[in-house]
Amino acid sequence: MLVYVHGIGRQDPADVLHARLDRIVFGGPRPDTRLAYYADVLHHGRPPSALTRFRTAHRLHRSGSTDGAPAEASTPEGLDELEATLGGGEAEADETRGRLRAFRERLQRYEDSTTGDRPRWLEREGFRLLFRTLVPDVGAYFFSGHGEAMREPLRRILRDPAVGAARPLAIVSHSLGTVVSYHVLSEPEFTNLRVDHWLTLGSPLGVDEIRWLATDGEANPAPMPPGVLRWTNIADPLDPVALDSTLRDEYGPAERIAELQLTIASRMHHALRAYLAHERVRALVVEAVSLPARDDPART
Repeated sequence: MLVYVHGIGRQDPADVLHARLDRIVFGGPRPDTRLAYYADVLHHGRPPSALTRFRTAHRLHRSGSTDGAPAEASTPEGLDELEATLGGGEAEADETRGRLRAFRERLQRYEDSTTGDRPRWLEREGFRLLFRTLVPDVGAYFFSGHGEAMREPLRRILRDPAVGAARPLAIVSHSLGTVVSYHVLSEPEFTNLRVDHWLTLGSPLGVDEIRWLATDGEANPAPMPPGVLRWTNIADPLDPVALDSTLRDEYGPAERIAELQLTIASRMHHALRAYLAHERVRALVVEAVSLPARDDPART
């Protein structure tokens, strides 16, 4: 069984997004996958993007359907790649790399200069303003009372007896979805839920301030969710969300966490579809749902 948890922003309709993710990873629909879809909590009723409208119209034209449910297989060739690689030429990419390197250096200097006695209330207010302005989905999740509603779709899936009893059970989370997953999997209700492999893509959980918000100031290292047997964190070095792609020094037990850096085929460096389309990521996901479940050494 495989559960997807998407990231921030307006998404394709749930059925379209689910089908597209299955197609990227497995080549077509799979009956043993689920999608935890929370985009409608913040973006319900917003009109679809121009790209989504084009994609839907093209499918309708190709399939000859008029019922609003065209087949996913009719998606135009190359459109995924076009969407994933929007963002400019090599000169712009080089400039982006330079800016990210400079930002990382400033972030590291800031972290090195602070201590555990820093005024948390001031830091919290600063990040509230930053997220509400620059990344409103993150601000809504942490500060505007939407977190519970955004976590509920994943809870509903994990409460399904067929999912809870599945062996193996794997979860693939992206971006803010990694924070959603961390919170849900850490809840007492799911302490005994065994997740054979949790894969996080483009995760911000390694950034100290996000870790502090996600764990409510939990001491470093913060505990990984108790039911997770294996955690693999995957990041593009230029992913602006995964500014700190190392998690083993911030979460534990470290021996259950693997870290993988790779370059995805997207100048955006954060696209979920580009992560999943990478050969090594796709192989890890397929392996996670294909191999027999392992025994948890901590429970035997």
